[in-house]
Amino acid sequence: MRRLGLLLVLVAACGTPAALPAPAPPAPAPPPAQPPAASTAPPVQSAAPTASCAQLQVDLPVHLPPCSPPDAKEYDDVGDLEVVVGPFPDKVRLGAPVELSVTLKNVRKVPLKLRLSESQALGFSVRLEGDPDKGPTEAIEPLEPPTAPVPASCAHVDCPQPPIMEAPLVAPASFVTLAPGGVARVRGTWQPRRWKVSPPHVRGCCDVERAPPVPVGPLGPGMYIVEMTLPLSEAYGGSPGAPYARADIEIVR
Repeated sequence: MRRLGLLLVLVAACGTPAALPAPAPPAPAPPPAQPPAASTAPPVQSAAPTASCAQLQVDLPVHLPPCSPPDAKEYDDVGDLEVVVGPFPDKVRLGAPVELSVTLKNVRKVPLKLRLSESQALGFSVRLEGDPDKGPTEAIEPLEPPTAPVPASCAHVDCPQPPIMEAPLVAPASFVTLAPGGVARVRGTWQPRRWKVSPPHVRGCCDVERAPPVPVGPLGPGMYIVEMTLPLSEAYGGSPGAPYARADIEIVR
């Protein structure tokens, strides 16, 4: 009986589990991130490019953003440019087109600003070398607008004036700035043709009909002087010594 009581005491002492430690409280959440304070210092400016916007080599026609370096000079004298024509063939076959090119070189020591024509194309003025009476009877380009003969009976007739039309919109001027030694090249095709220009036809006193010129065939054999109109603005018309370009070409059978 004593052994049983001792066993019950031991079982009661061993059957009670030890208390576990309480879990640690969770760590507090970090405070929300605050946006960086606005800086009062001025923004950093990127360094200005050191290269000039002037062109060293450009082919016309071209449309470039405005460019005028502080030391640029606008063209106003033939001494600003060196004009080189060619190369071109000295002789061509009857009816064959001729490819012509002109190079404009800035010979100044500062950038040169050129105001270009709207079309930026070469124009051609052609004449026969020597006695003009030995040339073709048809007109050689460029064509002169024919005048309308007015009958004597219409001398005192007041013809109504055409309505005044609004001035057409003019495209903004195009410029190119050539660096010292820079060049601009322009190319064009000359078609050696003859033109038939019909005289105007007058109906009554005030109604004049003009027919457009019609090409009638190639220019005949001979030596022709082809003068090229450079693609510069008409604003330079009064400049002393406008740039001049010429090619002497012989047409053979």
